[in-house]
Formats: sequence, C-alpha cells, structure tokens
Amino acid sequence: MAMETKVIAKIEETPAEVIATAQLAAKQLTTIISSRPNKLVVGGKQYLYFEDWQTLGKFYGVSARVLSTEELFKGKIAIGYLAKAAAVHNGYELSTAEAECTQAEPNWSSKPMFQLRSMAQTRACSKALRNCLGWVAVLAGYGEGTAEEMAPQEVANKRLLLQLIDVAKAGGYTKAEILDYAGVEKLSDLSFEEAARLIAMMKKHEPLIRELENELA
Repeated sequence: MAMETKVIAKIEETPAEVIATAQLAAKQLTTIISSRPNKLVVGGKQYLYFEDWQTLGKFYGVSARVLSTEELFKGKIAIGYLAKAAAVHNGYELSTAEAECTQAEPNWSSKPMFQLRSMAQTRACSKALRNCLGWVAVLAGYGEGTAEEMAPQEVANKRLLLQLIDVAKAGGYTKAEILDYAGVEKLSDLSFEEAARLIAMMKKHEPLIRELENELA
C-alpha cells in the first residue's frame, strides 16, 4: 500500500530572497522616516512610531486592528485602559499584543481618559506589528521596541540625566569628563543604565579616571 504524501508547508521564498526583500523594505522605510521631524532617540537608538509600523506593514500587506479595550481601576477609581490588538494578513491574525496607558505615568497623569484609551490602543497596535516586523526594523538600524512604549522611559531618562548633572556638579566633575568616560558625544546618548551607573559612582566621589584605569588594568 502506497504511503500518502502530504505537503505540510510550502516555502514561497528562499532565505536569500526573504533577506533581499527585507533590505529593500528597510531602505524604503529609512527614506520615509528620515524626513520626519518627530524622532524618538533613546540611548542612541531611534524608535518607530505607530504610523511608521503601519508603513512597514503596508510593505508586507499586514495591518493592525484593535480586538478589545478594558478600563483599569484602582479600587473604584478608573486609572486607565488595557487594550489588545492583532496584526492581520489576509484575514489571519499573525500575532496579538496587549498594552496599557494609565495615569500612573507622569506624562499621562493629567490627560483626559479618552486620550489614555486611544494611547493604549495605539501601543497595542504598534506592539502587534512589531511582533511580526520587528526584525525588519532592526535590520534598518532601529530599536527593538516602539516609540509609544519607550516614551515613558524617555521621561525617566531625562529625569535621571538631570540628576546626573546635579551629582556631577556636586562632585566637581566636568561635562567633558563624563562624556569622555562614557564614550558618547552628548549626555542624551547615555542609556538609563549608563546614567544610573555614573550617578552611583560619582556619589562615592571616585574619580572617573581611576575607574577607567581599573577597567583597563
């Protein structure tokens, strides 16, 4: 009795073709984004906004849709929203993602609830598209997360950088010393972790050059 052969999956493109297509998409995306004024750069990496993920999705026939939105409470008080979204291709859900936006975030604490609802949905849609197409964005040199996710972190980074400046002044460190030690051209290029490490070190009143010498020893 002859064995029945079933085709489980058909590979439409070779790996080389997949990469070539992704490189073309990455190049086109970079061309579009480079002309936009609203760029979010954290730790030297630029992150894509929802409209950028939508553009990338168009290259592959992928779009995002909101599946649900749930109001979040602290006790009996509404504090924000949790949204769930999906990345869709030809009617099929490729991935799903959840995201929230609450008044606990400093830059959203005084915003009306409808704006929090909208941002939760936007973040969820961005994450769903990123789940599918993040590898193309990384190929283009962009950060792995989304700008909507990174925005709260950007606020935290700015606060930490202000703290870094205060500690540096108190310890007698110059801006040039900090930049030279960290290997960056400007303070905003420091990651959250790098800034926190410098603050901890300077609070101990350890000269920057001494730690650098120890690392090179």
